[in-house]
Amino acid sequence: METNKQKKNLSDLEAKNKKLTLEKKDLQNQTEDLRMNTTKLKNQTEDLRVNMTKLDNQNQDLKVNMTKLENQNQDLRVNMTKLDNQNQDLRMNMTKLKNQTEDLKTNMTKLDNQNQDLRVNMTKLDNQNQDLRVNMTKLENQNQDLRVNMTKLDNQNQDLRVNMTKLDNQNQDLRVNMTKLDNQNQDLRMNMTKLKNQTEDLKTNMTKLENQNQDLRMNMTKLDNQNQDLRVNMTKLDNQNQDLRMNMTKLDNQTQQLTAEKMFFENQTREMTVNMTILQNQNEQLRNNSDKLNKIQAAIISYTNFPADLFCPDGVCQTCPKDWIQFQESCYFFYNLNSPWKTWNESRQFCQSMKSDLVVIRSLEEQVCYKMLN
Repeated sequence: METNKQKKNLSDLEAKNKKLTLEKKDLQNQTEDLRMNTTKLKNQTEDLRVNMTKLDNQNQDLKVNMTKLENQNQDLRVNMTKLDNQNQDLRMNMTKLKNQTEDLKTNMTKLDNQNQDLRVNMTKLDNQNQDLRVNMTKLENQNQDLRVNMTKLDNQNQDLRVNMTKLDNQNQDLRVNMTKLDNQNQDLRMNMTKLKNQTEDLKTNMTKLENQNQDLRMNMTKLDNQNQDLRVNMTKLDNQNQDLRMNMTKLDNQTQQLTAEKMFFENQTREMTVNMTILQNQNEQLRNNSDKLNKIQAAIISYTNFPADLFCPDGVCQTCPKDWIQFQESCYFFYNLNSPWKTWNESRQFCQSMKSDLVVIRSLEEQVCYKMLN
């Protein structure tokens, strides 16, 4: 009976040893799988570090672009102050134009120069706004790349969580198998202790990986906060640009009003200059008429009996008698060459009888005129 019991015990032990060997093989396969998973996790963490460096570089580029945008906004503010000062100068010039109509031409040239400066500044502002729009598109593209990288990281973390759950389930199965092996055979405890040490190492590696993942999550939260701050700064910059555009529209409206007033004053100055030219022509005609009247009056006064038929033929009075030629302020009479010549005394008596005298040339112009007429 005892031998049969021993045989049964041996057969049971052999069966149990076979089971234990099979379970040992399974455990070895599971540990190999765990090692494969750990290598995968290490590769994924390395990829995460690479992505983190890329994100850091992109954030650095974003900060550089933000500083550029702030400098450009500072330049815009400087140009806006310049435009305000120039508009103040324009208003001063417009008040001067309203009060001083005689200095309209000089002030209008100043206004033209200032408007030219305004146009140059406006072109500069347009170019700067164009640069701002280009930088904004770059920032939007970079944010889009950041979002893509964030989605990739989220997917990778999801895969890590799945692998972690698998590893937890596998470790639970390992613990169950280990309790069974401890109860079944004393000889396999050494191997089990080795396996326990291996699993302990795996656990330490897993804790390390979990810590690394925790650090990565912390960095991701930091990056999210930085991106949030960048978005807040972008909204602030958008609001500032909106305010600048509002100020630009106000300045455009003011310049349009000033240009309208300028056109109004230019039209007034043109009308005034036209009226001035008309008045000058009328004054010139009046002076000529007054000179003619003075000469006619002088000619009338020189005669005791004024010969109206000589000075006023056809009822229209002239400065010189009929058949006389006027040059500057004198009248000249050329004696008929076909009549007999007179002596100097006879000629002078003839001239004095006509309330005149012989010609005495006193200037080069009078000599030239005398030669031409003679």
